[in-house]
Amino acid sequence: MYKCPFCDKKFNKIQSLKIHVRKHHFSHDIYCPFCNLEFKSINELRYHLITKNDREHEKLYSLITKKTIEKDLKDFLFSKDD
Repeated sequence: MYKCPFCDKKFNKIQSLKIHVRKHHFSHDIYCPFCNLEFKSINELRYHLITKNDREHEKLYSLITKKTIEKDLKDFLFSKDD
Protein backbone atom coordinates (compact mmCIF):
# COMPACT_ATOMS: atom_id res chain seq x y z
CA MET A 1 0.00 0.00 0.00
CA TYR A 2 1.31 3.42 -0.97
CA LYS A 3 0.28 6.45 1.08
CA CYS A 4 0.14 10.04 -0.13
CA PRO A 5 2.36 12.26 2.01
CA PHE A 6 0.05 15.23 1.49
CA CYS A 7 -3.43 13.94 2.22
CA ASP A 8 -3.04 10.37 3.51
CA LYS A 9 -4.94 8.73 0.65
CA LYS A 10 -3.79 5.17 -0.02
CA PHE A 11 -3.15 3.40 -3.31
CA ASN A 12 -2.40 -0.17 -4.31
CA LYS A 13 -0.10 0.83 -7.18
CA ILE A 14 2.82 3.25 -7.20
CA GLN A 15 1.63 4.57 -10.57
CA SER A 16 -1.69 5.58 -9.05
CA LEU A 17 0.09 7.36 -6.23
CA LYS A 18 2.32 9.21 -8.69
CA ILE A 19 -0.67 10.45 -10.64
CA HIS A 20 -2.34 11.57 -7.43
CA VAL A 21 0.76 13.28 -5.99
CA ARG A 22 1.28 15.14 -9.22
CA LYS A 23 -2.01 16.93 -8.61
CA HIS A 24 -0.69 18.20 -5.28
CA HIS A 25 2.76 19.03 -6.55
CA PHE A 26 1.82 20.88 -9.71
CA SER A 27 -1.24 22.63 -8.39
CA HIS A 28 0.26 26.06 -9.07
CA ASP A 29 2.10 25.27 -12.29
CA ILE A 30 -0.85 24.89 -14.63
CA TYR A 31 -2.79 28.04 -15.34
CA CYS A 32 -4.78 29.79 -17.99
CA PRO A 33 -2.70 32.66 -19.41
CA PHE A 34 -5.85 34.60 -20.26
CA CYS A 35 -7.74 34.34 -16.96
CA ASN A 36 -4.86 33.61 -14.55
CA LEU A 37 -6.88 30.77 -13.06
CA GLU A 38 -4.84 27.89 -11.63
CA PHE A 39 -5.57 24.20 -12.21
CA LYS A 40 -4.40 20.95 -10.66
CA SER A 41 -4.24 19.07 -13.95
CA ILE A 42 -3.97 19.61 -17.67
CA ASN A 43 -7.39 18.03 -18.06
CA GLU A 44 -8.93 20.67 -15.80
CA LEU A 45 -7.28 23.38 -17.90
CA ARG A 46 -8.56 21.74 -21.09
CA TYR A 47 -12.10 21.69 -19.69
CA HIS A 48 -11.79 25.37 -18.79
CA LEU A 49 -10.59 26.19 -22.29
CA ILE A 50 -13.48 24.45 -24.03
CA THR A 51 -16.09 26.07 -21.78
CA LYS A 52 -14.92 29.56 -22.71
CA ASN A 53 -16.33 30.88 -25.96
CA ASP A 54 -13.58 33.07 -27.30
CA ARG A 55 -10.85 32.67 -29.88
CA GLU A 56 -7.85 32.88 -27.54
CA HIS A 57 -9.09 30.01 -25.38
CA GLU A 58 -9.99 27.95 -28.44
CA LYS A 59 -6.53 28.46 -29.94
CA LEU A 60 -4.80 27.37 -26.76
CA TYR A 61 -7.09 24.35 -26.48
CA SER A 62 -6.10 23.28 -29.98
CA LEU A 63 -2.41 23.45 -28.97
CA ILE A 64 -2.86 21.17 -25.95
CA THR A 65 -3.11 17.87 -27.72
CA LYS A 66 -3.64 14.38 -26.40
CA LYS A 67 -0.03 13.55 -27.29
CA THR A 68 1.22 16.36 -25.06
CA ILE A 69 -0.78 15.03 -22.12
CA GLU A 70 0.30 11.45 -22.76
CA LYS A 71 3.97 12.49 -22.96
CA ASP A 72 3.80 14.44 -19.68
CA LEU A 73 2.06 11.57 -17.97
CA LYS A 74 4.47 8.99 -19.37
CA ASP A 75 7.49 11.06 -18.25
CA PHE A 76 6.07 11.24 -14.75
CA LEU A 77 5.02 7.62 -14.45
CA PHE A 78 8.29 6.22 -15.69
CA SER A 79 10.55 8.52 -13.73
CA LYS A 80 12.86 6.81 -11.25
CA ASP A 81 11.43 6.38 -7.79
CA ASP A 82 13.43 8.15 -5.10
